[in-house]
Amino acid sequence: LDVFFNLYVLVTTANSPDVMMPAYEVSWAYSIFFIVFIIVNTYVFMSLFLAVVYNDYKKHLKNEVRKLVYMKHRKMIEAFNILKTKNGAEFVVPHSRWRQLVKLVAADIPSSHRELLWRVLDDEQKGYLGRESFIGLADLLNIQIVQMKDRVHPLEKCMPRVYRSTISKLICRMVAHRAFRYTYDVIIIINAIFIAGDEMNPLITKAEWAFL
Repeated sequence: LDVFFNLYVLVTTANSPDVMMPAYEVSWAYSIFFIVFIIVNTYVFMSLFLAVVYNDYKKHLKNEVRKLVYMKHRKMIEAFNILKTKNGAEFVVPHSRWRQLVKLVAADIPSSHRELLWRVLDDEQKGYLGRESFIGLADLLNIQIVQMKDRVHPLEKCMPRVYRSTISKLICRMVAHRAFRYTYDVIIIINAIFIAGDEMNPLITKAEWAFL
């Protein structure tokens, strides 16, 4: 039993090479068995084992996702059948009922977000939603919308006239230019060369002061 347990631990290479040292002291040829054992189990058997586990997990996850999508689609159809009203020859959900529904389901989203959702669903601006458009509401509610704000430079807040002056704009264009970035990279490389050089050389010492 100890032999099988040691070989089982050897699959994880936790007891390697201690487990083969007694046999290696008898003859170095015994080490070939342990090397082949590690190669076969670690790189072949474990890879196959992980592949089987991953495939089963992926299959199970796919079935779970398919089930959740089906349930969500079914619930949205049930909600549509409850909220629908007849408009001519088709059943639709008017804007007023849709707005009440979104307020109840997602009360924390702002009104601008609700308006954006309505514009996406009612792309033709009919004032109501059909069945397929209404079902898409569940997917849109899962999308996180982040509102981006323009960042104002601190100098523009403190001294707006100086920041918006002609000289300031010229400096901004120079810094944003590609040539400025390349020049800065060249200076960094030259500085690194001087740092790696001999500090006893007076030329290198003066050059370092120049970079400072």
